[in-house]
Amino acid sequence: MALPSLSCLLVLSCISQVAGHAKLLSPVPRGGPIQGPGPKLRSFDDARETANRLDGGSGCDNKDGDNNYPAKGKPLVTYTAGDTVEVEWDVTIAHKKDRKNTGVRIAVQYSDKDSFGDNILAGFLNGDKVENPKEVDAGVTHSEKFKVKLPPNKSCKACVLQWIWAAQRDGGYYLGCADIAIRSKTAGTGRRRRRRKGSRRRRRRSGPGTSKRRRRRSGRRRRRRRKPSTTTTTPKPTELPERGRRRRRSKTEPTGKPAAVTVPWNIPVVEQAITVDPSAKVTFQWGGRHNVYLMASAAAYKSCNFDDAKEIAPTSTFGSVTVDAPAAGVTAYYACEVGSHCKYGQIVAITGAGAESPTEKPTKGRRRRRSTSRRRRRRKEVKDDLPPPPPKDEDDEGY
Repeated sequence: MALPSLSCLLVLSCISQVAGHAKLLSPVPRGGPIQGPGPKLRSFDDARETANRLDGGSGCDNKDGDNNYPAKGKPLVTYTAGDTVEVEWDVTIAHKKDRKNTGVRIAVQYSDKDSFGDNILAGFLNGDKVENPKEVDAGVTHSEKFKVKLPPNKSCKACVLQWIWAAQRDGGYYLGCADIAIRSKTAGTGRRRRRRKGSRRRRRRSGPGTSKRRRRRSGRRRRRRRKPSTTTTTPKPTELPERGRRRRRSKTEPTGKPAAVTVPWNIPVVEQAITVDPSAKVTFQWGGRHNVYLMASAAAYKSCNFDDAKEIAPTSTFGSVTVDAPAAGVTAYYACEVGSHCKYGQIVAITGAGAESPTEKPTKGRRRRRSTSRRRRRRKEVKDDLPPPPPKDEDDEGY
C-alpha cells in the first residue's frame, strides 16, 4: 500500500514543476512591480471573456484580488500616437508547451466604454476576430520583449495597456495592466493657432487701418503717463532720459535650491536637469523595483549605456539613497538600469552651481526692437517736453 501512494506523490511533483508562471515588467504595472512568480488565474476557458471586460478583468480591477492590484491610477508613462512601444515580461517558470498555444496578446483600452478586444496590437486569444492573426511567442527567459505600434489616430488622457498569456495545457492564464497616456501628434496646434490669432488682432489695432482719433487718444494717454511731476528735475537739452535695462540671470547662477534636494525616482523623472548648490545632499526616493547608477559620461547617459557605469544603489523595492552634489561647474549623470526604465525617462543630470561650464558661453538677452513710427513719436514727445532755448543776443553775432 505504501508504493502506490509514493508513486502518486512523484507524479504530482512532476506536474507541479511544469506549470508555467509569468508577469508583466514594462510598462510598469499598476501598483508597481508584481511580487513573486506571478499569480495564475483560472480557468483557461475564461481568459478571453475576463480580459475583454471593461474594467480589465480580475487581473487588473482588484475585485477578485487575484493580482493584488490597486484601483486605476494616474498614468506613469506618456506616449505619442504612432509610437513604437516595447513591452517586456518575465517568464518566471517556463512552460515550453504553451509558448505559442495562443501565446501572448497585447491590447489597449482607450476609455471606460471601450473594449480591449477592439484594440488588439499584437497576438490573439481563442475567439478573437483579428485580420491576419500572428502568434507572439511567450518565451522562456526572465526578459522577453516585443515591440508594438500604437495607432496614429487615437489618443487618451488615461488609458490601460493590457498584457495576457493564456496557457491552455497549463489550464490558466497570466494578466498584467499598466496605466498610460497617449497624446495626439497634433497636440498644441490649437494653442498655437489662438496665439497667432491674438497677435494678428493686436497688429490690426495699432496698424495703418486704425482710425486717427484712436491713435491720437492713445498718444495723449502715453504722454500723460510720461509727464514728469513737479518734484522731478528737467533733463538737460543735450541728453535723453536713460532707460533701465533688465539684468538677465546667467544659466549657471544658483537657482535657490535648498541644501537638501529630493529627486522623486519615478518613470519618467519630472525634472531631468537640475542645478544645485555644491554643498547640497541629493536624495533619490522610489517606490517599485528600481536602482541608481552613476553614468560614465554624457554620451553613455544619452544612449543608456551601462558598460562603465558605477552602481550607487542596488535594485530594491521602495528604497532611497543619498549622494553628494557635484562640484561647481561639474555635471553628474544618473539613470536606472532595470529593464527599459532608462529609455522611458528615469534619468537625471545634476549640475553644481557657482561656476560657468568651460564649453558653455553666456547667452545674450534678446533686445526688443521698437518700430520706426514709435521711435519717431518718442523723439517728438521728448522734444515737446524740453524747455525752449534762450533768446539769441544780436551783439554776439559773428563772435
